[in-house]
Amino acid sequence: MERFWIQKRNLVSFLLVLFLFISNGFVFSQNDVVNEDSVSEQERVRVRVGLVLDLGSVEGKIVGSSVSMALSDFYAVNSDYKTRVSLSVRNSQGKPLLALASAVDLLQTVGVEAVISGDSLQETKLLAEIGEQARVPVISLNSPTSLSLRKYSHLIQATHDSFSEAKGITAFIHGFDWKSVVLVYEDEDDWRESMQLLVDHFHENGVHIQSKVAVSPNDDCMMDRLRKLKDLGASIFVVHLSELVATYLFPCAGKLGMMGEGNAWILTVKSMNSFHERSGDGFSKEAMEGVVGFRSYIPMSKELQNFTSRWRKSLPVEEEAVGSEILGLSISGIWAHDVAWALARASEVARIPNVSSTLLEAITQCRCKGLSGDFHTKDKNFLSDKFEIVNLIGLGERRVGFWNSNGSFSNTRELSSCTHNKLETIFWPGGTIQSPQGRKRKTLRVLVTSSNRFPRLVKVETDPLTKKVTAEGFCVDVFRASISPFNYEVEFTLWRNGSNYDDLAYALSSQKDKYDAAVGDITITYNRSSYVDFTMPFTEMGVGIITSRERSAWVFLKPLTPELWLTTAAFFVLTGIIVWLIEKPENTEFQGTWSKQIGVIFWFGFSTLVYAHIKSRHVFVTFEKMKL
Repeated sequence: MERFWIQKRNLVSFLLVLFLFISNGFVFSQNDVVNEDSVSEQERVRVRVGLVLDLGSVEGKIVGSSVSMALSDFYAVNSDYKTRVSLSVRNSQGKPLLALASAVDLLQTVGVEAVISGDSLQETKLLAEIGEQARVPVISLNSPTSLSLRKYSHLIQATHDSFSEAKGITAFIHGFDWKSVVLVYEDEDDWRESMQLLVDHFHENGVHIQSKVAVSPNDDCMMDRLRKLKDLGASIFVVHLSELVATYLFPCAGKLGMMGEGNAWILTVKSMNSFHERSGDGFSKEAMEGVVGFRSYIPMSKELQNFTSRWRKSLPVEEEAVGSEILGLSISGIWAHDVAWALARASEVARIPNVSSTLLEAITQCRCKGLSGDFHTKDKNFLSDKFEIVNLIGLGERRVGFWNSNGSFSNTRELSSCTHNKLETIFWPGGTIQSPQGRKRKTLRVLVTSSNRFPRLVKVETDPLTKKVTAEGFCVDVFRASISPFNYEVEFTLWRNGSNYDDLAYALSSQKDKYDAAVGDITITYNRSSYVDFTMPFTEMGVGIITSRERSAWVFLKPLTPELWLTTAAFFVLTGIIVWLIEKPENTEFQGTWSKQIGVIFWFGFSTLVYAHIKSRHVFVTFEKMKL
């Protein structure tokens, strides 16, 4: 029995050794394959690139997965390339300082040669500063264009052309003959700074900003501010805010009746680009019925459809926020794909032996066909300058036209030059196709003086054909400047009673149904102030003395009458007599002969014209000491 167990143990040992031998042989063969691959890997040059994103946000997950998948597709097509872009991902958690720390870590520990960052303006500034010092390209996706970013030579922005957007929105407003708009923006640094170019363009092109309102996701605060806008009669709104704040804004506007007929809401490009195509009830567009928005134009292609389909299938199931809720790639996700391809191509070009160019130069010189169209940079920026105009209807949207950077609207994809009326029919809030008229400007009926005594102050003319009264001059210019914030029309009415301004004040007070104000060289007097309210004087009083030319030395006596001169002299003598009576008992200077005392009286009285006597006794004591 014992012999049997010994034989069995030997058999098991033999089988175990045989199994280990076969296993080792299999492992060795696998290691040989790895070694063969590693040799080819060693021939390749790895270009380390940092990816700093807010991986907790939907946008961060979309951009991260898009970049990774784009690089895989690129090297599947260009397998002969000797370079390979290697991603090192860091989570900024949406905090600029954490993004800065992540970039510093990537530069020091990983040695990245480029950094791709998110869309925060503050984050872009911090990373651009680090990139400038380390001389490493920083590519920012969808960050707002700002004058403060132009000083960074190593910063590349992939975003929309804000100047072209401002021209397009301004032309859209002019096309419907709207004179004034209300600008509603998100109360955040990114949104405030990114709208400044739009505000400047409005001012330069005659679009009056009736009010600028900063909002945040707070129902009570938002309702109060919208209610004030409604009381002002505002009806044309330009909206510059994120998707999150929009979910609060438009339902509140609907409750106040501001999403009905006669109103117009225009979304900026940054706002529309931030909206994601969602499924379910996460974000309902029912509250935005009739809203018009400008969005970066992405041409539909088989490549885009194929990439989007494969991108959705590649998402992990546990990513519910992205995998099931988001239906398609965002604008930033598409730009991220093109940036990844351009970066991979530039990495190869920068390492060609006979080409002496840096990675930054290779990126800026890159020309390729991407999912967003032709990819090329201008002034170290990849700017999308073509926009589609979208009309939100129900839960969907409808394209009504395009805007091109050449200053034209079109209803075709060719974006050819044409006029505004080529846009498709727009369904405005309330379901009407009748375009809103905007707020009617109130007309001020202003009386102007007709004497023309001082043309530089007020000059009034009447057209002999149209009988229209026009006025100009300094007073009129001041009046127009004071009412410019209120967007009033001015209708001048001629005051035909000459310089009788007392009657003008009375007419302005008693005929309020005819006149609203009066402008002219009207002096403020007591009786006129009882009828009307005057503004603060804005010219000098102009009070002076007019005299005839005199060559006599006694001309200084002219301003006063002889009686007044005699009265003044009498008071001087009286002053000297009173001082003499007080000082004579104790002051030796007021004693002596009568002629001497009379001289001192006149001297003291008239000397007050030259200097003031503090105490007579002290003065004469001082004189006495000086003699000693």
